[in-house]
Amino acid sequence: MKVPHAHQEVMLQVAGLDLELEALSSHLAELQTGAHLDALRTNLFAASSRMLEQQTQLENLQQELRKLEADIELVDKRIELDKQRLSSTSSSKDAEGISSELRSLTARKSNLEDQELEIMEKVEQVAALVEAESETRTSLSIELADAEAALAGDITKLASKISIVKTDRAAKFSILTEEAAALFTKKASRGIPVAALKGRDCDACRIGLTSSAYEDVIATPADEIATCPNCQAILVR
Repeated sequence: MKVPHAHQEVMLQVAGLDLELEALSSHLAELQTGAHLDALRTNLFAASSRMLEQQTQLENLQQELRKLEADIELVDKRIELDKQRLSSTSSSKDAEGISSELRSLTARKSNLEDQELEIMEKVEQVAALVEAESETRTSLSIELADAEAALAGDITKLASKISIVKTDRAAKFSILTEEAAALFTKKASRGIPVAALKGRDCDACRIGLTSSAYEDVIATPADEIATCPNCQAILVR
């Protein structure tokens, strides 16, 4: 089959562009999965989960603290009331009963205040954990957002590159005659359609030609198609 040598060079260029498109498309598909961001997403989810648990613990402690404060307030009111009763009673029996109750209330208040102090310390500790985890989560959120923005930019650039290469490929392919284009397409469906002859080696299968095969290829007129006897790729000399 006769194909001008210049068109054979074009076929070689188109084959090169097809390989480039395959590599670019594979890279684009890989980027679009966002798999390399999974570690960041996992860390962010873990930080969010920890912070939620700590916030729940903090809220429970704060609720417990409010209950203790309310109990202490009730005891204070009862103590104040008993003191008033004690100062106004003239009965020694009543005074003894009130005094006994005051001692119990004082002990109760002391116990509640000890519990309050313990809970306040826990609140402070857990609040610090929540704050630290919140800072970690914010940092990870920013890092993930930056990574996602960078990924979107890379995808846009790569998609643009693919579009440019496709346009270049279409322009070069349109130069070929109908017969040459059909031959290229047929061979491309089976493997690498066109390759350069480098020394005695086919650049498609990377297998060296025998002496007789090499002589046949070299003897083929420049405007006629020569093929690799091993992989059937068109050899451009």
